[in-house]
This record gives sequence, C-alpha cells and structure tokens, in this order.
Amino acid sequence: MKRINYYTRVKILAICFLLSLNMMGQCPPDDFPTDYVFLLTQEDVDNFIINYPNCTELQTLLIGDIVPSTITNLDGLINLESIGWLQITNVPVTNFQGLNNITTIDRFVIYYMPDLMTFEGLEGLESVTGEEFRIELCNSISNFTGLENLSSFDGDFFAITDNDNLNDISGLDCYFFTEEFRNGVSNYEVQQSLYPSIFDNCGIIILSNDDFNYKKIHIYPNPAKNNINIESSHNIERIKIFDVSGRLIKQIKSDFTSIDLSEFTSGIYILKIIIGSNNIINYKLIVD
Repeated sequence: MKRINYYTRVKILAICFLLSLNMMGQCPPDDFPTDYVFLLTQEDVDNFIINYPNCTELQTLLIGDIVPSTITNLDGLINLESIGWLQITNVPVTNFQGLNNITTIDRFVIYYMPDLMTFEGLEGLESVTGEEFRIELCNSISNFTGLENLSSFDGDFFAITDNDNLNDISGLDCYFFTEEFRNGVSNYEVQQSLYPSIFDNCGIIILSNDDFNYKKIHIYPNPAKNNINIESSHNIERIKIFDVSGRLIKQIKSDFTSIDLSEFTSGIYILKIIIGSNNIINYKLIVD
C-alpha cells in the first residue's frame, strides 16, 4: 500500500512538472530588444503553431526583413489574439489571412509590401493601443478593406504614406481623418492621393501635407463675410475657390492680397493656393 502511494505521488509530481513546462512554453521569449519573435521563412511560420499551439499573445513579432522572404501565407499564426509590436516587411503575401483572431496591437507597422493587395484577415482588429500606426510603400493596395472594425488608436505616430495606388479610404473609419483625431496625434501624415476620397466619404477637408512647410501664409479673417486677406512671402501663381461639391466658383490670377467674397453665399468653400512649381495648399474657408 505504501509502495502504491509512493508511485502515485511520483506520477502526480511528474504530471505537475510537465504541465508547468507546458505553461512556461506557451509562447517563445519575446521581450524586445533582448528577445523577440522573428519569422523569415514559410517554415518559421508553419512551425510556430506546432511549437507554440497555446500561444495567443506576443510582445514583439517581426515578420520578414529587407532581404526577400519565402513566406507566402500566415496561417501558422492563427491562434494569436494580441501583439505588442507587429511589423511586417517585404513579405510576398497578398493579404493577412492567418491573423484573423488578432483584436489588439500596440504598434502596427506594415512596410514595403509590394505584393499586398488587401488587409483581409485583419477584420478582428479593433484597436491599436500604442505608439505607432504606419502603412508605407505598399504599392498594390488601393483601399483599406479588412480594417473595417479598427476604431481606436492611442499613439503618437500615424502615417499612411508612399503607397502608389492607394486612393480610396474604404475600409478605414472616418474618425481617423477628423480634426479631433489629427490634433490628438503628435505626428500625423496621410498621403494626398486620399484627400478626394476623404472628402467624398467623410465630408472632411484635410490641408495638404505641404501646408506645414508654408507657415508664412496668413489668411484672415476666417470665418469671413465680404473679403479675405492673404499675406505671404511665397510666390503665389493663382488661387481657385471651390464649393463643397467641387464646382469652381472663382479663380484669381493676380492681386492676391485681398479677395472679394461679397457675392458668395454662406457656407464652406475650399481655397486652393498654387505656389511655385505646382505646390498646392488646400484651405477650408467659411463664409458667414
């Protein structure tokens, strides 16, 4: 009887020990910068779910690098639900199927993905909670299909830039283009090819990125009644004024210091100031 009790205790201890090892090995070490998960080959991705079948959260996941990757799908990451820093670079996938269960990401960087055509697979993503949201050099995407449920960002760096064929904001919430959101982010940049779509879908006018390089232009008063005054040290070539439907209301080719608005009805207008070699500043003008 004592022998049975002894072996029983040994078995229990062995089971507990194995269970503890399993719990400790649920996810690989990923405390950046000393440890992080780096996947470069399709074998790396496929083995992840085999080696860590119970892993649902990672602090740092880097997929791909500047050197070419052999990754063609992300199915081996299907169990992941939360990632601290996700960066995907130069991976020849066309979508993000395999990341379907991810709901939160702290730092979201998609960089130099020439084959990426859609964000499908990220439909579960609801929030980017940390410092960075960046989509750059993804020249095959035309919209944001797959990011429909993304509704919040709490970081300081928001950039969508240098994506040659991206001209439609479909899939991305209008909130990310509002003045309230832009003013709450320290570094905000959205490529100009999206401006018409932002206006058409959200009714929001965003000043050109170049505006921040032209601080010496002063337009006042705004709101205005009968006229506006323009002070600038730059060489203004012409000014166009459009209504919110995009109809050209007035064009000025000289004498830019004061513009008569007495015949304008009350409403919102878009003032386009052309400077130098086709640099354009978009300015929202309110007429009372």
